[in-house]
Amino acid sequence: MKIITFYLPQFHEIDFNNKHHGQGFTEWTSLKKSKKLYDGHNAPRVPLNDNYYNLEDDSVKQWQIELAKRGGIYGFCMYHYWSSGDLLLERPVEQWLKNKDLQFPFCLSWANHPWSQHLTGGNRKLIRDQKYGNEEEWNDHFNYLLKFFKDDRYIKEDNKPLFVIYRPNDIPRMNERLDFYEKRAKENGFDGIVFIFQDPFFANNKKNDISRFKYGIEFQPAFSIQNLRNPIDLYIRKIGGYIVNKLIGILKIQLNVGAKKLEVIEYSDIWMKILNHKPVNEKMIPGAFNDWDNTPRTKEYGLSLSGVSVDLYKKYLSELIRKTRQEYKKDYIFFTAWNEWAEGCYLEPDTKNGYGFLDATKEALEENNELEA
Repeated sequence: MKIITFYLPQFHEIDFNNKHHGQGFTEWTSLKKSKKLYDGHNAPRVPLNDNYYNLEDDSVKQWQIELAKRGGIYGFCMYHYWSSGDLLLERPVEQWLKNKDLQFPFCLSWANHPWSQHLTGGNRKLIRDQKYGNEEEWNDHFNYLLKFFKDDRYIKEDNKPLFVIYRPNDIPRMNERLDFYEKRAKENGFDGIVFIFQDPFFANNKKNDISRFKYGIEFQPAFSIQNLRNPIDLYIRKIGGYIVNKLIGILKIQLNVGAKKLEVIEYSDIWMKILNHKPVNEKMIPGAFNDWDNTPRTKEYGLSLSGVSVDLYKKYLSELIRKTRQEYKKDYIFFTAWNEWAEGCYLEPDTKNGYGFLDATKEALEENNELEA
């Protein structure tokens, strides 16, 4: 069983963040400013030994690799931010590519979404639009990806590199673009590309064309949270969010329309949705998570979980591993996340649970005989 964890590279300074979020901003900035908002709220979270690392340091990446191996993690799925040739947060993964001592499997997820000010307060002021070009830009993007695809550490299936796309529906001429990438991959010695979609809503809309995708991820906990909400509330959220995003794109203004005050959901309720869910089609890959709390980013407009524990996590993950084999007939689980500290989902050690979640991951694999010798 290959557990692949999403990996956030926003733990080093970049000029863009300094300009829009303040000098010295990283993901740690939001985490350090978080506050307890309700009784029992696990905030602020603190990394073990105050390890507020800088991802530009390769020794940090090596430390992460050793941790991941300890937890039985198969590989990292690193977020990749490309907008018509404009890259953000690219340095850690480019350093990874250059340093052959960093021996650990990885793949990329194209996080093709606009950027707003939500990282520092919850509003939706657009600060970076997501742009798409014509065939020339497609080629530039593929050529950038190719150097990663060719790396021996890059995760492949039957000589096809895995490439995750966060929001397929946002891509103009999506099928043409993906067909172009497929063609270029074959011209460069591959047998194609394994395209995987990540958007938790994409699979549920039967009007969406998923023909170019071999897999779809049940991106947790978002995929299950939508099913816990009142249908009317969910509809209002989706329509409100659609309107807000359109207005932001047109007017370039700040809006909090449709935002909702702090929501707290029971941890086990989400896991029951995951474990009782039937895949909507044969392409779906289960998702897993260990915790969630995005209030460091969104403050009182965030979502937090109650009743989280290492023991429950291990129990539920073990059940999901069995379900993945028996019902999904897959050997992948995509995990949220390796290091999303400001969303409360991370396997790296902290002061509250130490290495608990990491070790529980390995134990869940071991008790199902799913850990490579």
